[in-house]
Amino acid sequence: MLRNNPDYYVDAVNDYVRDMADQAGEWEREHVLAWCHHEGLPTNLLELTASPLRALYFACLSRTDHSEEPSQAGYVYGFARESTAHVTELILENVEMEASRYNLIEDMVDDPRWINLLSDHDTKGFHKPDLAQIPYLIYQAPYKYRGSDEPNGLYFYQLFQTVSSSCSPEFSFEIMQQQYTPALIVKVLNQTEIREQLHHRLGLYK
Repeated sequence: MLRNNPDYYVDAVNDYVRDMADQAGEWEREHVLAWCHHEGLPTNLLELTASPLRALYFACLSRTDHSEEPSQAGYVYGFARESTAHVTELILENVEMEASRYNLIEDMVDDPRWINLLSDHDTKGFHKPDLAQIPYLIYQAPYKYRGSDEPNGLYFYQLFQTVSSSCSPEFSFEIMQQQYTPALIVKVLNQTEIREQLHHRLGLYK
């Protein structure tokens, strides 16, 4: 849908905001994407945790169809702190209710704080930034709508852009999306046993 209509994402979020306006308090107005994410609307927020135990727990959950095959493995992906940048304030200032955009790439071209994040990037071609050169942006929501399974309220803010796609005439635009390369991948076996130990010994995520 983004390929045929680059404004589809903005329209979807804004339509939801208008439909739920009577339920929007101060927190919802300031944290639109976190609110939408919590309510199940697709956003560009990816859940993140600083807790190894929480990551381990979710790596041990059963599949969505509730099957638990003996050979099934889970994975924990670790990201280097040096590859991240905390930009909560920047996001809050530029991602607002009923915005004209919800993409920092499009909004932040002239903001020096944004440009400083790309100190190694050639800003002459900034209208088409190399997403591989941009640090992973971390957004921390305040303490609301957080259950025991969301102790940190951390998210990756995944960047994307739509650019003219002359090589693909069947689509109006090409979607470019920031990819995440973990610094560490841990394969987890015996998920059921580990999950039970986390439940009973540590009292996690009951």
